[in-house]
Amino acid sequence: MPLHRNLPFATYQCLPGLNWSRLKLLARSPLHFRSPPPVDSDPLFSALHTALLEPQIFAEQYQLAEGRRTAAAKAAAGDRVLLTARDFATIQGVVDALHGHTVAGPLLAEPGWSELTMTWEDHGRALKGRIDRLTSSGTLIDLKAVPSVEPRKIAVEVARRLYHGQLAHYVEGLRACGQHVERVVVIAYEAAPPYDVGVYALELDAALYVGEVLRAGLLDVLAQCEAEDRWPGAAPELRPLVLPRWAPGIEQTGVDTLADEDDHL
Repeated sequence: MPLHRNLPFATYQCLPGLNWSRLKLLARSPLHFRSPPPVDSDPLFSALHTALLEPQIFAEQYQLAEGRRTAAAKAAAGDRVLLTARDFATIQGVVDALHGHTVAGPLLAEPGWSELTMTWEDHGRALKGRIDRLTSSGTLIDLKAVPSVEPRKIAVEVARRLYHGQLAHYVEGLRACGQHVERVVVIAYEAAPPYDVGVYALELDAALYVGEVLRAGLLDVLAQCEAEDRWPGAAPELRPLVLPRWAPGIEQTGVDTLADEDDHL
């Protein structure tokens, strides 16, 4: 199974195969997988990734907008994306923070490959993925912009956004392509001053294993939906409404709930 280096993102998007961005929609409902909602892309975060992972091509893809980003200004910029002075300040702040971090800086400086594309097959199904960075020593690095890098909040963010499933998908792809993975780390950063940074390892026999179970379950759901040609939404049946623990009035009733306290974070 091949690994593709230096493959433009637009080319990756056109490759056949199921990627994690689509597969994870099954966790919302098969209906959302069948009719995926439109995805809004923030150019700032794409620019941040380029500045951090492919700085040599940043100037080819992005340009400072002098004044408003009008249609005429965009036309004059050609294929380059216009960013505001505030965007550039944010990018520089994040880049400096990550490279100055005692763990993230050396990790990003290790030899390796950025924006690495994988294509493989699993049980006759074409799959694909695109990872942020893989070092020559086998460290899979994923960059995440987060509201806070505090450990407890990062754990909630990873669980809510199914990042553990995403990284398990990437590990499976790398292994299918014959690539050894020594460890998996998330470099989390806050995209606002003071641009705090945290680096978290997802252990292969703990968080990554949970991600593997999640991913396998979603693939099973997909196979069942395809076999039955049935694509239900998130709530196809009548269900009781269970209030979260923080709902006003709960503390005065003594009523127990099944909702997660972290829902109010």
